[in-house]
Amino acid sequence: MIPMIRKLIGLALVLLIVAVVPEAAAHFLFQSGIAAAVAKRDPGAQHVSARVPVPMLPNLLTKATLSKVNVSARHVDLRTVTADWVTATATGVHVNLPSSLINKRAQITHVDHIHLTLTFTEEEASARLPPGFKFVFGKDTVTLQGLATSVTGTFRLEPPARIVFTIVGSSVPGLTRLAPISFSVPPLAACVQSVALNPHHLTVTCDETNPSTDLLPHP
Repeated sequence: MIPMIRKLIGLALVLLIVAVVPEAAAHFLFQSGIAAAVAKRDPGAQHVSARVPVPMLPNLLTKATLSKVNVSARHVDLRTVTADWVTATATGVHVNLPSSLINKRAQITHVDHIHLTLTFTEEEASARLPPGFKFVFGKDTVTLQGLATSVTGTFRLEPPARIVFTIVGSSVPGLTRLAPISFSVPPLAACVQSVALNPHHLTVTCDETNPSTDLLPHP
């Protein structure tokens, strides 16, 4: 009886290894491939990481899709401004499986939906201001500080993707209409839904259906 139990345990371990190794290999392929593609797009980005669901092979083999992909990075260059932190959650990620396996590189062909959260520090947002001025963020407010002046205002969202500083109360000559914070990279160029102000940070969110795959590795 004991030898038979040992054989069954051995068989179970073999089956477990056969099941786990391909899953682990697929995880490594897609997570490292997606992270590498993001890092290549923005060489200055730091702490780039990607996560795919566990298990991923059933959906990948039967539907050629990943249910969810999470990507995050710090110090992301958005051309017009630098984000301190960017997180992206893509759902319904369609994969060219044959090409991915042959080239050993994740190939994304379509994304059903993406949710982006971007965080900006006071220093990053202030980079667009005239010399001698800076933003100080509070709860739902922005204070514009200069060498001899200080005014309080807020950020107003102008479609499709412009964040405009608006002064509360009387205007200050030359500062009534500052250059807006705008985005030119997809999908942000057409999809900014909300702007939130908290002490020391500005948070921007974006939700889009059928977005561009530019943020992920694609053919």
